[in-house]
Amino acid sequence: MSGMAGNVTAFNTVFTYDIYQSYVSPGKSDKHYLTVGHMATIFGIIVSILTAFVARMFNNIMDFLQLIFAFINAPLFATFLLGMFSKRTTGHGAFYGLLGGTVAAALHHGLTIPIGASSFIKGGWLGPIIHTIPQ
Repeated sequence: MSGMAGNVTAFNTVFTYDIYQSYVSPGKSDKHYLTVGHMATIFGIIVSILTAFVARMFNNIMDFLQLIFAFINAPLFATFLLGMFSKRTTGHGAFYGLLGGTVAAALHHGLTIPIGASSFIKGGWLGPIIHTIPQ
């Protein structure tokens, strides 16, 4: 429980102070930011609960974690390496690199399906869309 509490606290703090207060709505009252923090907490907990239901569809938790890591950690690691070893990397380039890597991972996941998978949550959700396009 302490790990979950730490993640919820970190999520609402990072969202409220680092994103919302800095870029979306600067200069508001502390009461406004407290309300936004409460809403971010509720949103984060609901997403966590829904994620638990999605995780139940996988054979084991390792398959689910590898899918999450493919979507998030691989683009983040590539962006980190480029930023560390190239002087030409900018903040905008890093953001679009992360976005491009996540989109590429989503496309790969959507176009491939494991053998014996019974739900589109495990991949292949773009297959029915592609097969209905007239040739």
